[in-house]
Amino acid sequence: MFTNISWGQYLTAILLLSTLYYFVVLIKYFKGDIKQLLSGKNRYGRDTFLRKDEFNTAEDVTTPGAAVIPLIADEETDLLFKQANELSGLLKRIIQDASDKNYIQEEFLTALHSQIKQYPALNKPAFREAINNLIVSETQKYGTHTLSESRMDLLWRASV
Repeated sequence: MFTNISWGQYLTAILLLSTLYYFVVLIKYFKGDIKQLLSGKNRYGRDTFLRKDEFNTAEDVTTPGAAVIPLIADEETDLLFKQANELSGLLKRIIQDASDKNYIQEEFLTALHSQIKQYPALNKPAFREAINNLIVSETQKYGTHTLSESRMDLLWRASV
């Protein structure tokens, strides 16, 4: 009986049966999600996320006694990320040059500081931490200069 079925026929049947099985599972358990996906509706609804133009002041979106978190416009965020990418590329080049040309510690710090001070908008905790991590990883990669946390903070403080 099994000698009459070729491997190609067997694999085709298994493929069709497994496709049918997963199709049934998707329909049974994810019917609502599939409908939303096909209709193009936002899963969380229109009022879940705040847009800049929907509220006049921070008091509109907070409860009394809650911390006020300023809303940042998408354009400003995009600009900050673009600047962070530019600075990252420049810092990588500086660290590579410092390794290739054997900069002394002061020359290295001056080169880093001269680039960082051109981007004062990035002196926010999230960006500062990411850029500090980049500097640490790149200096470890090239084995050039090791910077302590206090030295890194001085680079940023001088840029304000």
